[in-house]
Amino acid sequence: MQLDDSRSGWEKPSMTLKLDGQSTLSQITVWESGEVEIQHADIATGRIGFEHREVAVVADLLPILDALRRWQREGGVS
Repeated sequence: MQLDDSRSGWEKPSMTLKLDGQSTLSQITVWESGEVEIQHADIATGRIGFEHREVAVVADLLPILDALRRWQREGGVS
């Protein structure tokens, strides 16, 4: 697990959480503006998922984080 703050050169402040499993990779980036980028990959199959969402409050992130946690725990099966 790795947590990074805004990458240099980005206009909007953000935080990125990266999760690396044995067979899966996941990343979520949350911008101060409420934009959320979600990426996940299944290493064995090469399957990659990408999603963009908007959140209004922190509680809106909970289902997103829960889905990523399940993705990592179940080895990309979801």
